[in-house]
Amino acid sequence: MEFLEQTFLVLAYVAALGFLVSGLDDLFFDSQFLVHLWKTRRQPPFRLKDLRLAQEQWIALIVPAWQEGGVVNKMAEYAARVVRYEKYDIFIGVYPNDPETNRCVDQICATHPRIHKVLVPHPGPTCKADCLNWIYRAMRLNEVPGVREYGVVAMHDAEDLLHPLMLKVYNYVVPSQYDMAQLPVFGLELPAWRGWVGNTYIDDFAELHTKIFTCAKASAASSPPPASEPPSPVMFSNGSPTPTMATPSSSAISPRITKSAIRVKRAGYRTGVVNVPVERMVRPKRPDGTLGPPKPVTELVAVREAFPRTFRAAVRQRARWILGISFQTWEQTGWEGTWPMRYTLARDRRAPLTHLINMMGYLVLAFAFGQWLFRAGPWGTDFYLRPVFATDSWLWKIVLVDTWLLAYRAAQKFISVAAIYNWAQAIASVPRVVVNNLINFTATVRATRLYLGHKLFHVPIVWAKTAHTFPADTELSEYTKTIEDLLVQEGLVTKEQLFAAIRQANGFSVPFVLLRMGLLSEEDFTSVWVKYSGLDARFINPYEILRVSWRGARKHSRWNLARCPWPRKKAGSSWLFANRRPCRNWTACAIFTACQWCRC
Repeated sequence: MEFLEQTFLVLAYVAALGFLVSGLDDLFFDSQFLVHLWKTRRQPPFRLKDLRLAQEQWIALIVPAWQEGGVVNKMAEYAARVVRYEKYDIFIGVYPNDPETNRCVDQICATHPRIHKVLVPHPGPTCKADCLNWIYRAMRLNEVPGVREYGVVAMHDAEDLLHPLMLKVYNYVVPSQYDMAQLPVFGLELPAWRGWVGNTYIDDFAELHTKIFTCAKASAASSPPPASEPPSPVMFSNGSPTPTMATPSSSAISPRITKSAIRVKRAGYRTGVVNVPVERMVRPKRPDGTLGPPKPVTELVAVREAFPRTFRAAVRQRARWILGISFQTWEQTGWEGTWPMRYTLARDRRAPLTHLINMMGYLVLAFAFGQWLFRAGPWGTDFYLRPVFATDSWLWKIVLVDTWLLAYRAAQKFISVAAIYNWAQAIASVPRVVVNNLINFTATVRATRLYLGHKLFHVPIVWAKTAHTFPADTELSEYTKTIEDLLVQEGLVTKEQLFAAIRQANGFSVPFVLLRMGLLSEEDFTSVWVKYSGLDARFINPYEILRVSWRGARKHSRWNLARCPWPRKKAGSSWLFANRRPCRNWTACAIFTACQWCRC
């Protein structure tokens, strides 16, 4: 019993000192964040007008894909539908021994000329760095000198949900302000008290991508993603030394973004994190699942991702991050650079040690709780157990300081989650810390096992695939750009005019109300609906409308939606036109056969 007590006493000292050092380190980083806020308090924020008027340069989105059938095609289709930019192409890298992903990418390429398939010449999986190299080569072959030359290259994952203004931000900051930059990533939230695993990602990312990355930038350090988190969407100038993510000899090595960020920073190029808050109109979900009236919200231009929802999948994903950034990047890049940069690298690479110390703390806490139960039981008077936390010891004093630091850390995370999401998620983030630490510790064990197997027994490190799912349209309703957003961003109306039209809408669409108020011309009315719906605008000769088709329409449909049938060349079928979107399934309702009218 004496040996057991001494063992846990040593573990308690190690955990308490580890918590103290980590807490003071976080406190120092928070002070840097406050200094950054004070220095930048008078800087003008990004304006939508500046983003919209900046001259567009060609942007290439490169997406590596392995076993992403049914995901990467939906991601590319969603991006092509919501992105408000003209000069861009999407390149998707696939492997020849992945038939499902090839089939899905072929289908989306056949309908979207902006999307291009890149076939890696050898079977997979290798790693994302190897796939990115082949995508980059294909991108350069697609360039036409003087016509289409990609000024910005942006790397994304197959499950990324792009913000409608993301390419506008890329175009605005690269290369005018940065040679390589990162945008925030936020997870798609699940029900606060049910998605215990999936929501741990929103807790980490809410603080990581709003404060910690900004602190790294403010301290003049490199800002690669921490070891416990994935790389952000990264965009870089085509003239920076980053296009080749890995050489053929290192195709089994996976930390492509972190290694590139360190290389760019050491070369003296400008790197940083871009936080662009914008105000837009959203239709929040009601409890019954329907969408409410539009209201203004301020949000960061960021990527949304659907992260794993099961413990096993989360462990596999985080083990890959820890393996790449904590172990492999350390081995490949070392500690060269300025002292602030070394300090940032040390924070990133301490993740495995931090996860181990957290588990020590849980073991000591469980032992102390067991001691308390034993003393409270019937055997407490017969045996003496020396308490781990004696009130007159230095350990107790350190634990008191640790408790204050942990409460402070929980409060910081609470504020970050509340700012990005809502109060319910912020409250649930406090107990989710335990789940998060268990996932991180298990992932650290797995990453260590993989790395030692590679170094000692030469077991190749391959692409550890994480199964992804693409959210349904109902989950994306709050993130998809609304027609009200488009009206303001195109400069057609002011916010005040938009709010006045919303108050007078009374069931009608906002563009229709603006048209009636004389604030929107018919040409602008048509153009905004064309951009929003993705459909074409065509001239209609009213004298060619079939009288029989017009009589077959319901009277209330003709007047309330101004619906009008139009004959197609194919006999027995017609097009249905309306001055506003009659239902959510616009395309399905636009095509009909004779006398089969949309009843939305």
